[in-house]
Amino acid sequence: MFDIQYKVYSIYWLTMFEPIGFQSKTVNQNLMLFKWDLNQYASTIKITIEEVDNW
Repeated sequence: MFDIQYKVYSIYWLTMFEPIGFQSKTVNQNLMLFKWDLNQYASTIKITIEEVDNW
């Protein structure tokens, strides 16, 4: 939802992140994935949305 800029501080084994700014992202919510018919697809469709952090 946001792009966050931050400073990273490291003290021995502890790493801290201080947010210094953020910008909101836009998402196109008009995605046509398939015909939304629960009578036909209710038992066969599973939608999973996941966030992946690339570290």
